[in-house]
Amino acid sequence: MMIYLLGYMLTGLLVIVLMRLCHQRTLARAGETDILISIFDKECDWWDRWLLTPLLHLFMAAFWPVLLLLRLWVAIKGEEPLPEEKVFSVQPENLQQRLTIAEIEQRHHVFDPLGAVPALPFGHLHPAWLAFIEKTRPDDEIWSFDAVWEDSWRRREHLAGYVIRRDGVISDDRLLTTIKDLNDT
Repeated sequence: MMIYLLGYMLTGLLVIVLMRLCHQRTLARAGETDILISIFDKECDWWDRWLLTPLLHLFMAAFWPVLLLLRLWVAIKGEEPLPEEKVFSVQPENLQQRLTIAEIEQRHHVFDPLGAVPALPFGHLHPAWLAFIEKTRPDDEIWSFDAVWEDSWRRREHLAGYVIRRDGVISDDRLLTTIKDLNDT
């Protein structure tokens, strides 16, 4: 019985070595560098080198048939590209109202009687506001927007804030004032 267990584990180690060599060859063809943790890597700490990596290799040696089947499945089926992540952008129908910098600062002026928040527009977020208005040009328009957005993972969010409209085109420069997760409601 013990000889079968030893043979099984040695076969697992052989499969690990072969999979590692295939992985190295694939990376070399793609011109990429290996990001896997290596026992011989001088940069990794003791946790990775002496505990995590040996446990990972022991797990792989014990469950090598599953890993081999997964590798064969990927080889036969082919790797599917990940869907491209959707990026939020303000659409013309999301625009609410054209405002001046003074009107926005008046709307978002913070007053904290305890003095924990600076008495500035947007409070602690005042540097973000300054960075936003720094991107504006004299002929730009600042518009408020309000949108419900769904990302690639079908998570819905309510987003509101301000966006720069330059020459009739909505730019990617925006300041979010509201981000609310709509999935739990």
